[in-house]
Amino acid sequence: PSAERLLGYRAADLVGRQIAEFIHGEDVAVVRRAIQQVLGAGGAPATVEFRLRHSNGNWRRIESIGRSSPEPTEAGWIIV
Repeated sequence: PSAERLLGYRAADLVGRQIAEFIHGEDVAVVRRAIQQVLGAGGAPATVEFRLRHSNGNWRRIESIGRSSPEPTEAGWIIV
């Protein structure tokens, strides 16, 4: 429900898609660095701001906080 409110996509529209498809090209490197920081920080959280494409084509600036999880997932990532 929050993805639909924030980005205009229904959950069914996002199944099987990668988050990278929605990240602004200029922000990809920033997001990658944040992911690498999280992976090397032993569970310490990292915060990153970046733009995601709304279903109407506009960009939304968001802030994301992530940390590595000791629990394995099917996809290898947990996005909250």
